Amino acid sequence: MPEEKITLDKKTFRALSVDTRVKIVKSLLARRKTLSELKDELGMSPSTVKEHIDTLINAGLVKRIDDKHKWKYYEITKKGEKIVGSKETKVWIILAFAAIAAVGLVYNLLMTTSSVARIARTAEEVRGISGTLGAETTAGSQWPCIILIVALIIALVAAAVYLYHKRRG
Repeated sequence: MPEEKITLDKKTFRALSVDTRVKIVKSLLARRKTLSELKDELGMSPSTVKEHIDTLINAGLVKRIDDKHKWKYYEITKKGEKIVGSKETKVWIILAFAAIAAVGLVYNLLMTTSSVARIARTAEEVRGISGTLGAETTAGSQWPCIILIVALIIALVAAAVYLYHKRRG
């Protein structure tokens, strides 16, 4: 049976960016629940919980079950189950954030390096300094490079752990 791909769109990221919503979705992994049950579980007002649930419904992570009874139930959708209940998805989310961080750090590194070189050239032209300024300022610009390397190592370790567990399981 081929695996279905999960698309993490803007609505989904926004919906899962609040801890309360993640708690609601995790709670619904166990079984469907009413607004009252979720309110008691979270210790919040019904209107606040309803607002969070509406956001989760709009993101396609939760659905409302109206089976003509007194209470309306909420349950997790297949999409929500795959995102919150899947270890594989968590690994891919971590890798995606690591990749975004790496791109940001490369951009920062390139901008810092070009700025330092420009400052060093200007200083040499204006003052006639032979390169001591360039050596001093480039030493400080090594931190983004170090952070980039650490982020990439973390991403590679996460990928290796994921692949190891996938082959074993």
